[in-house]
Amino acid sequence: MRYLLTLGRKALLVATTLLLSGNLLLAEIALAQANNPAALKTQIRAFSASSRPRGTATGRNRTGNVRDRCPTTQPPLVALVPATPDGMPFVEKTIRDRPSFWFYIPFFSTFDREAEFIIIDENEKDVYNARFVLTQPPGIVRLELLNTTPALQVGKRYRWVFSVRCNPSNRSGDASVNGWIERVAAESTLERQLQATSGLDQISIYAESGLWYETLTTLAELHQAKPQSPILKSVWQETLREFGLDSLSSDQWTTYSLPGTSVLPRKLPR
Repeated sequence: MRYLLTLGRKALLVATTLLLSGNLLLAEIALAQANNPAALKTQIRAFSASSRPRGTATGRNRTGNVRDRCPTTQPPLVALVPATPDGMPFVEKTIRDRPSFWFYIPFFSTFDREAEFIIIDENEKDVYNARFVLTQPPGIVRLELLNTTPALQVGKRYRWVFSVRCNPSNRSGDASVNGWIERVAAESTLERQLQATSGLDQISIYAESGLWYETLTTLAELHQAKPQSPILKSVWQETLREFGLDSLSSDQWTTYSLPGTSVLPRKLPR
């Protein structure tokens, strides 16, 4: 779906028109309005407030021996994807064939815990499956798919599952979250707008186009590149607040580059 134009989006369109017409002074004023953090925050909150297709629940409640379960933490394992109040994730769209996936992992790495990331097609067939060791303390994590990873196909929906394996011999105790993603074709108008803009303006364009993965990744990358920007810091903190992560003290994250080819370990019970 397409979202209603906010003040920031309208200002961005006006600024682009003014720049093309050569009116630099008025364009600067319009761009200042486009960089309004309140407008960006409204766009980001709209992802969770809208009525869109939904997938399965983002979390799993499994039974198992207490000693095999992952420790109870607050906040828990969190997938940074919009969802309804009852935990039903929306089917988020992307124009990238290999988008980044974002999570908050609450577990310490002292026990050499493994994580597993699976992408499943609409026929319940695993199209990608990778395991890796968690090497960093609790915090935000970005899963980055390399160019040799199987590409998402335009027009296809996929379910993904991310799990932390606290006891490899008893998978019923995994901490696990899941969500849905659909790859769509990039419209020519969108491509032209992205080519003509950068930074905060691109975040606004992605958000207005309903592209969550691009919105979050661009925001995170820009915030990391400009950590002193009060606008970016404010929007990033507001985004984390949407997922109950406003108490995090660090704005940094860990990037795990996943193996480029699909591996086939023992499958996660579904």
